Amino acid sequence: MHADDDSLNDLSGQVIGCALDVINTLGAGFLEKVYENALAYELRAAGLGVVQQRGVTVYYHGVAVGEYFADLLVEGVLLVELKTVRSLDEMHRLQCTNYLKANGLRLCLLLNFGRPRLEIKRVVNGLSAAPNHLRVLRASAPLSAFESFLACHPPAPDHPCARSGVRRSISKTHRRAR
Repeated sequence: MHADDDSLNDLSGQVIGCALDVINTLGAGFLEKVYENALAYELRAAGLGVVQQRGVTVYYHGVAVGEYFADLLVEGVLLVELKTVRSLDEMHRLQCTNYLKANGLRLCLLLNFGRPRLEIKRVVNGLSAAPNHLRVLRASAPLSAFESFLACHPPAPDHPCARSGVRRSISKTHRRAR
């Protein structure tokens, strides 16, 4: 599955919608594990397969040199890494990139619950770190999963969503967040 596949994009939109439900219900200030458990609950309630704290062994020249644990693996194709920090930085993105490489996956959602507004980074394996490949969205209630998805994945200019008022308001939110 590739990061530009509709099914993977739809899945990431569902995860973002569930994450927004979690931040809108709990607010900021809890430990990462609380958000992990709440998001796993929401994803399972949405009928998605979720594995928490999936262990992966890292090899160097055929020798096991360490192990890490991905916060969530959704449907076996989407990694979700959770943070509760003041602001996401480059080290968090690199961590996701390494997790993707170790798992042979293409997409990781990096979610920061450390602020009242959910911070979302979409990290794609195999693409350069150019801004077009690492999109940032800071959203607050009451965005739906579809609206959040549109903010991360703008439709083609001739698509009906591109001309709607909802799309324009999402664009303004997205531009302010940058």
